[in-house]
Amino acid sequence: MEGVYLFSSSGASVAESRNSPAAHDIPFGGLRDFLRYLAESSRNLSEVTIFYPSGFLFFRVIDDFVLLAVGGPKANPSLLRVAVDVAQYRWKDKGMDKVFRREQRSRGWRLFKGRE
Repeated sequence: MEGVYLFSSSGASVAESRNSPAAHDIPFGGLRDFLRYLAESSRNLSEVTIFYPSGFLFFRVIDDFVLLAVGGPKANPSLLRVAVDVAQYRWKDKGMDKVFRREQRSRGWRLFKGRE
């Protein structure tokens, strides 16, 4: 897996896992528009897996946010779902302050994967 990201319903990046590339480096055109579509269609659509030549994307809509896991061409799509499950569980169980922290050099939140 290459990274787990959290986006707002507007498509703006909110958080990313510690070692993930920046969200704008995800090789998928129109990502922000697609995230807006997912958020607006969330009553009918809650999870999406996309296969593309260089990997996989797995999206899950949660309230006003979209969690995204990115995997390379040899990634197992089931593991992307597990990564999103773990991020969602930690976020719901421990709250955003425990799961996310603000980086000094960026305005966004990054998913905290270190020790508690």
